Amino acid sequence: VKYAGVYRHSGMPGAAFSALISLNNEEKWISCGSYKFPSELYKVSDEYSIVMLSPEPKRFFSEVTIYKKNGEIYDNVLEVNKPLNINGWQVYQKSYNKDLGRWSRLSVIEAIKDDNLFMVYLGCVFMILGSFSLIFKAKKNG
Repeated sequence: VKYAGVYRHSGMPGAAFSALISLNNEEKWISCGSYKFPSELYKVSDEYSIVMLSPEPKRFFSEVTIYKKNGEIYDNVLEVNKPLNINGWQVYQKSYNKDLGRWSRLSVIEAIKDDNLFMVYLGCVFMILGSFSLIFKAKKNG
C-alpha cells in the first residue's frame, strides 16, 4: 500500500504488488495495481515505459463442505482441474471472481453426473479396434 509516496508491506485486502525501480540514478515506484488501487508505471521516455504485470495465481482452490441427503458430510479442498468424485458425481471448481483476484470469496462450482460415460469409452475402444482391423486388412490385401 502506498503511504506518502512510498510503498509499504500490507496484508489488507486489495494491497497491490510493487517494486522500486532505479534507472539512471532516478528511483521510482511501480505497481501492478489491484481492484482497490491504481497501477503505476515508470515513464522512461515518450516511447518507453516500465510496467508491472499482475501476477498469475499458481493455485485455485476452495475449501468446501458437501452435505448428502443421507447425512454424510464431506469436507474437502476443491481445486481447478482436480474434481471430487462423490457417488458418480464429478464436482469441479470452474471459476472465481477474477476482478478481486486472491481476495475473491466467490467460487463457481459445477457438478456433473454422466451415467452413460462408460458407453462413450466403450465406443472409443470399438473405434480403435476397428481402425486396427482396417490397417491389418489393408496390409493383407495389399
